Amino acid sequence: MSYRTHVQDYGWQGYVYDGQQSGTSGQSKRLEGINIKLSPSLDGNVVYRTHVQDYG
Repeated sequence: MSYRTHVQDYGWQGYVYDGQQSGTSGQSKRLEGINIKLSPSLDGNVVYRTHVQDYG
């Protein structure tokens, strides 16, 4: 599985894989979007949940 995030003031970051950190740490930047891709060799679905500022 690979994924990337869109970070406030930085834009889209590069793809990372299998549990690696995506985004920033300790910079107080918002994570504004995420793309998630399954490897072609994997079969199944991706289930995810997000928390939206001021909404929960």
